[in-house]
Amino acid sequence: MKTTVLFFGALAEITGKGSVEVADCSDTDAVQHAVLQQFPQLSERKYALALNKQLLRSNAPVQEGSTLAFLPPFSGG
Repeated sequence: MKTTVLFFGALAEITGKGSVEVADCSDTDAVQHAVLQQFPQLSERKYALALNKQLLRSNAPVQEGSTLAFLPPFSGG
């Protein structure tokens, strides 16, 4: 099972990528752990997570074809 991970703003600059694929993760905590293993510098940054365009407040299951976005802090105006 593969999950697409998207990076935006400064997080994309840190990783040097706009997206990566992560395999064999059953939930968002596992995907996040795999991404932080690959890009440990992200652990020093604040970010929000969105699963299939829905902001997350807690761990959620992922399915084949899910997309998890790492979003930098943002403010409205």
